[in-house]
Amino acid sequence: MSIAAAEQYLDDFMLYLQNGGYTPRTQDEYVKEAKSFMLNVRSSEIEDISKADIMRYQKVLRVRGAGSATINRMLSAINCFFKALIEFEIITLNPALSIKKAKVEKNKLPVYLEENELADFLLQVTGKHQLRNLAICLLMCYGGLRVAEVQSLNLDHFRRGADPALIFMGKGQKWRVVPLHPDIVAILEQYVNDARIDPKEGDTAAFFVSQEGRRIGRRTIQGIVDRTGTAWKKEAQMVIDKKISSHKLRHTFATTHFRNGTDLRTLQELLGHSDISTTQIYTHVDNRQLSEAQAKIRPQIPVISYG
Repeated sequence: MSIAAAEQYLDDFMLYLQNGGYTPRTQDEYVKEAKSFMLNVRSSEIEDISKADIMRYQKVLRVRGAGSATINRMLSAINCFFKALIEFEIITLNPALSIKKAKVEKNKLPVYLEENELADFLLQVTGKHQLRNLAICLLMCYGGLRVAEVQSLNLDHFRRGADPALIFMGKGQKWRVVPLHPDIVAILEQYVNDARIDPKEGDTAAFFVSQEGRRIGRRTIQGIVDRTGTAWKKEAQMVIDKKISSHKLRHTFATTHFRNGTDLRTLQELLGHSDISTTQIYTHVDNRQLSEAQAKIRPQIPVISYG
């Protein structure tokens, strides 16, 4: 396959994704996956690529250390890639269509912070951009936002007034409404009014702005959480390494809600999950509640005499 032909296929794929309403992040990731696949495939022509070629590439990824979730994301991208080529009448068959996804551990319990740990964690948000970074962390641990959702927030997504909330397009092109606690609103307003850097031309709507005057990047957001987590563990003199990431803050949000009696259907909406089975994992995280429930039971055990 010539470089020129491969680049044309990728351009066609990007056009397909753009017209299909995929998010910019998904567009970039899917095209990147398709490009990586074509660099590793043995077949010389696109129409000669087979199911075996894709499965060999899956094996390559596993050897490199990729997990099942990563491989499944790749398969989704490649499947979409071949759908696009069929749409453009470049090929007639999709070799990825019948490949089964790898099994992913379903009941893996999420890692989260206890409420007292979360309070201590937030105390470690310091530095020159303290207000901005605190607002970012608060939206993840008390708003349940994903990194990509924080990064893509615009000023007009912040609804003030009697019922303050964030209203934005979340994962899967679904509108999300996240009501905000007054204390969170106060921090967001203080950030916007006093600490938000004037953005450069091109993206003036961005809610969170980097020190260079551009929309803040996802890696920057993740770095803020990573550095804060490292500082918190050092301050707490933790012996056991409890890795903190941006997604752990989202888990903390969900766990806190579940412990405080939020029903699963409401929690599903707050998290922006398309399937309630994804939300149900939080019914298994709280051993304290299980112990309390068991403590209410008074077993009626008969007295047994020996001898």
